[in-house]
Amino acid sequence: MKYVFFYRRLSDIDHITPIIYSLLCSGVDPKKILYTPLDINKTTVNLKMDKRIIFLMNRNIVFKQSFFNKIYIIRNKITLLNDNINNKIANKFFSLVIFLLHKLQTFYFFMRTLFIVLGCINRKIIITDDLIYNKLLKLSSFLKIITVVVPHGISLHNGEIKDKSYSLRHVLPNLLDEDFLYTHKIIYNDFLFESKKLNFKNLKNLGSARYCNEWTEVLKEIYPKIDSLFCNDKTNVLFLVEKSIIDRTIDGKIKNIVDSKKLNELIDFLSESDKYNIIIKTHPSSQDSYLNFNSKKNVLVVDTDNFYSTFQLTNFSNIIFGFKSGSICDAILLNKYFVLLDYCVVHKLVAKKFIDKINFSVSYEDTKSKLSQYSSTTLGDNSRFISEYLGSKNLNTLKRYSSFLLSLKYK
Repeated sequence: MKYVFFYRRLSDIDHITPIIYSLLCSGVDPKKILYTPLDINKTTVNLKMDKRIIFLMNRNIVFKQSFFNKIYIIRNKITLLNDNINNKIANKFFSLVIFLLHKLQTFYFFMRTLFIVLGCINRKIIITDDLIYNKLLKLSSFLKIITVVVPHGISLHNGEIKDKSYSLRHVLPNLLDEDFLYTHKIIYNDFLFESKKLNFKNLKNLGSARYCNEWTEVLKEIYPKIDSLFCNDKTNVLFLVEKSIIDRTIDGKIKNIVDSKKLNELIDFLSESDKYNIIIKTHPSSQDSYLNFNSKKNVLVVDTDNFYSTFQLTNFSNIIFGFKSGSICDAILLNKYFVLLDYCVVHKLVAKKFIDKINFSVSYEDTKSKLSQYSSTTLGDNSRFISEYLGSKNLNTLKRYSSFLLSLKYK
């Protein structure tokens, strides 16, 4: 059997790479594995330089990048040029060029995906993440191609707001779509859906491939350890900032999901202290800028994975602050002291009951109290979170993924 994996952006690499690695560990010929793009954006232009991709390519995985990279770069340069020109005729011309290049990109990737999918009929399995665009899933369903949908990370909430004043989109809306469940094999790793009693034969909980002990050890090999970022011996504090501090409600309204005022208050407090170095790591797809924090004392903003990955920075830091995303899971698996800033987010964190109280902050004063009590031995017991929420209670998470994929056959 051959396997086709799709990616759209850098964050997809994070969750798909360990699954590809699991197949290699199970003896699958790397020539039978293709990793190829569905589209292109700013985070995938230089993807062959990513250490995880290099790791796979060194093991002879067939990794593809589109020639459209060059056209995409040209389009971005034209956009930048257009933004800096104050001439109506020139603006209209460049806007037309940008529009046509965008349409060309859409058409090109649609046709490219179509030919790849047609080549999968009765002989290849498609593996993609649950946030992939619908056209691929509808096409593979129509052609009766075995398609496996895997988790795009892990979330600590399910979209519910604390005061229930409005609703944000569900984390994984596809799991509530019965047609989707019956036509695709869905793998999920969140405890969020245990209460939904989704007893569909195609729904499987195999745990988190990205956040499991086996892959954590591999990441230690992939990424070199950071020796120093600051010329002092202060405590290093890492903020894992969300993709965006705002989100769109179901009715289309924009709402703040992270209280930036409270976040800034904490950063200001730490930067004014002589005890801490502060690292702010933004999400690779983030549209928010935190570069203004660079002017503060002992503050480093890392807004691209080209310098340091989230994993590297987590491994380097002494204290890690998170909000509602699964990026905090690295800190848990690496036995780092972490604090979830519950008071800064509007979501109800359903993972709360699995996390030790010393790692959960309900107010600004509570956070300062936890910092004053911090020591290198203050970790908290989060074994239940690892076992139940990350789904690693049976261990051998990657083996479970490869065994499942290898069990899939065409009739």
